[in-house]
Amino acid sequence: MLKTTSTRMFLAMVCLIGSAAFVSSISHLAVPQPVEFICYCVIALLAATLKVQLPGINGSLTVSYVLVLIGFTDLSVPQCLVAGVMAAVVQCLVNTKKRPGFLQVLFNVANVAISIVGSGAVFSSTLLQSAGIGLLMRLTFSAVAYFLLNTFAVTAIISLTESRPMLRLWRECYLWAFPFFFVGAGFAWGFHRLALLFGWQVAILALPGVYLLYGAYHFYLRRLQAEKTHAVDIAALHLRTIEALAMAIDAKDQTTHDHLQRVKVYAAEIARELKLPRLETEALEAAAMLHDIGKLAVPEHIVSKPGKLTPEEFEKMKIHPIVGAEILERAQFPYPVVPMVRSHHEKWDGTGYPDGLMGESIPMGARILAVVDCLDALASDRQYRKRIPLDDAMNVIASQSGISFDPKIVAILQRRYKDFEAIAQRTPVQVMARSSNTVVVRGQGPAAGFEESSAGSSQSAKIDFLTSIAAARKEVQTLFELSSDLGLSICLNNTMSIFASKLKTIIPHDSMCVFAIRDGILHPEYAAGEDHNVIAALRIPVGEGLSGWVAQNNSPVINGNPAVEPGYLNDPTILMNLKSALAIPLEEDGSAIGVLSLYSRKANAFSRDHLRILQAIGPRLSVALSNGRRLSEAEDNAVTDYLTGLPNSRSLYIHLDAELARARRTGDSLGVLFCDLDGFKKVNDEYGHLEGNRALKVVADSLRDCCRNYDYVARMGGDEFVIVLPGMDEAEMEQSIWRFRTAVEMAGLEAAFNGLSLSVGSVILQPDAMADDADTVLAEADRRMYANKWRRKAMFPADFHSRAA
Repeated sequence: MLKTTSTRMFLAMVCLIGSAAFVSSISHLAVPQPVEFICYCVIALLAATLKVQLPGINGSLTVSYVLVLIGFTDLSVPQCLVAGVMAAVVQCLVNTKKRPGFLQVLFNVANVAISIVGSGAVFSSTLLQSAGIGLLMRLTFSAVAYFLLNTFAVTAIISLTESRPMLRLWRECYLWAFPFFFVGAGFAWGFHRLALLFGWQVAILALPGVYLLYGAYHFYLRRLQAEKTHAVDIAALHLRTIEALAMAIDAKDQTTHDHLQRVKVYAAEIARELKLPRLETEALEAAAMLHDIGKLAVPEHIVSKPGKLTPEEFEKMKIHPIVGAEILERAQFPYPVVPMVRSHHEKWDGTGYPDGLMGESIPMGARILAVVDCLDALASDRQYRKRIPLDDAMNVIASQSGISFDPKIVAILQRRYKDFEAIAQRTPVQVMARSSNTVVVRGQGPAAGFEESSAGSSQSAKIDFLTSIAAARKEVQTLFELSSDLGLSICLNNTMSIFASKLKTIIPHDSMCVFAIRDGILHPEYAAGEDHNVIAALRIPVGEGLSGWVAQNNSPVINGNPAVEPGYLNDPTILMNLKSALAIPLEEDGSAIGVLSLYSRKANAFSRDHLRILQAIGPRLSVALSNGRRLSEAEDNAVTDYLTGLPNSRSLYIHLDAELARARRTGDSLGVLFCDLDGFKKVNDEYGHLEGNRALKVVADSLRDCCRNYDYVARMGGDEFVIVLPGMDEAEMEQSIWRFRTAVEMAGLEAAFNGLSLSVGSVILQPDAMADDADTVLAEADRRMYANKWRRKAMFPADFHSRAA
């Protein structure tokens, strides 16, 4: 409202002064030579149509002032005023792309009237004439007066209307024309000399001269505009190229596409509130778009991580302001973008990074950027948390005033943030379809929070942004290949062999071992490298030694001492060449299922960057270890009965075929017992199937306990068991059958399963009559078992029925 009022007041003042000047001057109008006067008016009107567009503003300039200067020498000021006002009206209405409003025409006419009356007063000044100033110099002074009066008023009204600095606007749009007014003064003096020699009619020749001056205007402005347009286009292309790169980084960060644009809008509005210099404001707008470009040097799995960053990952993330500043330093911006990008994570109290700047020592642009970047981050969805309402986000920012942020900037934002948000909503958004071991010591935890780590401290290193970007790319590629390799095979040994060879390219080490936890003991599942045979022989209780501590505490260890592992504790002859270790837990459902340990012959060989990389690989390796264990269990289940733990029928056939082949080869006899459990149905019916399962386990344990070391007992299925007895004769077979029956009956009594007994069918194979395959042997043993069962049933029906249903 204040700008509108000021504009209207200035407009009214110019119109009032111009009207007064026109009325006052026209009251003395006299036309002693009407033909000469009309000729000048026609020439002035024609000259008014020769306009050139002014650069940078919506305005034009004519060469009709030359006719005014010529008129001063041969006509009166009132006559020049009438011709000049008529020319001003033509200038406003002829050859215009957009017809101006009444107030605009009135302002231009009034401004021309003031300029003509003022410059005429200078030309006719008695002071100049009494001082002996010649005609040429008086014309020159008059041209300067006309230039200053005319351009001052136009510049002032544009400055008030568009809120642009007046002096800068005048310098950019009008100062270039100043020399032409000297040329115009020379033209006027020359034509006056010709008029003295040949009469006033020679003034007709002024029109070609004016046209030549217009041509010079037009040619100069066209060259000037072309150079300016080229410079602007190159600068815009330069900025758009880097902005596109910045937007790609923003997409890599998986933030909203309008984040950069919103930060730019907020930052620019705060800069206007603070009345920052033009160059600093332009630098701030560029920095708002480019502040996260340094994330090129941060691996993508860290930038786009959906959960909390570990301390090691945050250390890598902290290099992005430095890398971004180095990238932009190569671009050689004409304004201070680099300090703003480098310092946009500094904090008011000095706890920020990378340099720990404090208070006013932080560049103003960086302070603005820090506040608006944080506000928009809080109010936007991020990978690690959902957005919060803008009002709540503003309250969070206010709570950090004087701690993280400049209180003056926070106060502006509190007062105007809703206005800024409205402007950001109206601003169109461009949508894109989105290091080496460098460490920054300064800085506290990331906003997303820490994951606990017992890793050692880090050291600063000089940032080389090209090396950082190359290292980040190599790291991402290797991690991708490792992740792919871990999913290619379900065989743990094959997977680990490929994994070990590629891991060594990004984390140098001399030995590695993948431990799996079974029954509270770490068992090496895979070992490679120096002394791998010794490592593979280790059995480490959970909680003991380096790897045992990692498994128990579910936390990593960096640069630990390998010599503390149980099995070679205080033994200088074992693993004496390994000086440091890096170990991380391998987890499933929040619990440790194993440990990955890397060993090196160098002391302190591992860095926090190595730990960070290993932690990124850990989840996929945990899956591979878990899958390998399940495969092993599946293989065991394929040949083992899940209920009793005895070999199953598939394993029985394989074993019996092998025993038959061995017996034929060695000439030994081979005994086979086919056993059926009597009384089992009664247990199921009276006690239920769970108790029936327990009865089967009891019987299986009793049969296993009665076997010799080289005997073989298997569960055929249901309540049937088969026992393979190498080297048996008839007498030994009878004793074995009695022993097995007695053991089963006693085990049943002890387990409160009364009535359990065995029906047994036996086959003794001699070397000269060895069966061809397992099917033949088992079929004959099964037939004899049923024959014995029915014979016993016929001989002892009451006893049999008391035990079998």
